[in-house]
Amino acid sequence: MYTPTPPQPTEVIQLVKGWLKRRDCIPAFSPTTSALSSYSINVLVSITPPRSLPVFPYDILSTIFRFYLAVILQEHPNRPPRPCTRYGPLLLSHVCQHWRDVALSTPILWSTLTIEHDVTYDIILHYLSLARESHLCLYISQWSYCLGKPDNRVLGLLLSRANKWRSVRILFDEETAKDFLRLVDGQSELTQTTSFEMLEEATIEGSVLVSVETSMKLWSALLNRDRFPSLRRLNWSLELKSAAGSAASGIWDADLKGLTFLALDFPPPMTDCLRLLQECTDLQIFDADFRSFYGTIIDTHSLRALQNHDLARVKLSCSSCQLTFRVDGPLQERRISRFLESHLSPDNCIVDVHS
Repeated sequence: MYTPTPPQPTEVIQLVKGWLKRRDCIPAFSPTTSALSSYSINVLVSITPPRSLPVFPYDILSTIFRFYLAVILQEHPNRPPRPCTRYGPLLLSHVCQHWRDVALSTPILWSTLTIEHDVTYDIILHYLSLARESHLCLYISQWSYCLGKPDNRVLGLLLSRANKWRSVRILFDEETAKDFLRLVDGQSELTQTTSFEMLEEATIEGSVLVSVETSMKLWSALLNRDRFPSLRRLNWSLELKSAAGSAASGIWDADLKGLTFLALDFPPPMTDCLRLLQECTDLQIFDADFRSFYGTIIDTHSLRALQNHDLARVKLSCSSCQLTFRVDGPLQERRISRFLESHLSPDNCIVDVHS
């Protein structure tokens, strides 16, 4: 019996790109978000697209659209393209009437939002209206430019759907980190009754100007299970250590249970990393990048203290946990690899040390 071979991602991408080349350009639209700001929601939805392509059944075309956008997002993991008529669902909805009907009726296509300084209230409202009850994935490139003012309409609109946030990726400086901290701590009137109950993944990035004190407060706030009960994946690119190299006291104040993925770009000393592993009883993947330090991992992260640490006590509840330590060079890689592998049972976890 013949079994059809599922299409590969590259095949689907090329297929959709070929279809898109056949569309007529719409001169009224520009690829920039700012050019869309003068259009109301009704205008965005009601403009009649050009001629029709061969009609695919709704469910098939909807599946193709979802698959196509998923692959595009994988190609831009750190910075999804912002809303524009030459990318994503706005592009797909301006090909023909049938494509428009399918795109506007497929909520998940509109659930990923990139918020930049020139984003408009109408565009965000357009996306959120079409996303309906879908969980939202947000990328906020500069909180200060986009959402820094307490009376910002876009901020109020996003917070009204905070119970639908599934993942957020935010870039901070010191002042905007404090602004965000007031929001997630419930200190702002905007968020005193706001629920972040569906947030599963958070990526927190920032400049070196974000102080350790502010970083630790954010850490504790995001790992407050009363506010963020569903948080499972945390990518952390702020420092978790003091200037002297010791762990900040607040690192242990957070509730680490429930995390299945933890990535640290500025981790505390390795002995404290091992203590983190003990606290994270549900952890499956731990990734610590020590390459950002000016000194070597041996000098700044106390290899002697690590050698005296009883690694056999690091009991991980997940039998397939993977530990990744990124270090400065081959010498450190060899020394630390031999040391960790000799002390961590292979039945407990997979250890990967590389430069």
